[in-house]
Amino acid sequence: APDEAAALALDKIMANPDEFVRIARELQAEPVIDARTAKTMFDYLVRIGIYNESDEIDYINALAQMEILANEAIDDTQDAFGLR
Repeated sequence: APDEAAALALDKIMANPDEFVRIARELQAEPVIDARTAKTMFDYLVRIGIYNESDEIDYINALAQMEILANEAIDDTQDAFGLR
């Protein structure tokens, strides 16, 4: 459950605040949106602009790509906090 995962993450952060600060600094050193995510978002916006959401297959594929990237970001965050 999301609430349980959030509570576990908070417990881990509070147990070792120095490690949290180290991870936070490491993440801040990287771009907020990586190049792959930015490209996918750009492609998605272009498709919407060109097809005005009328090409359902491309629209669904773009949404699926965004969902995959969001899930990868969640996984990366969980890995960073040792939650998986």
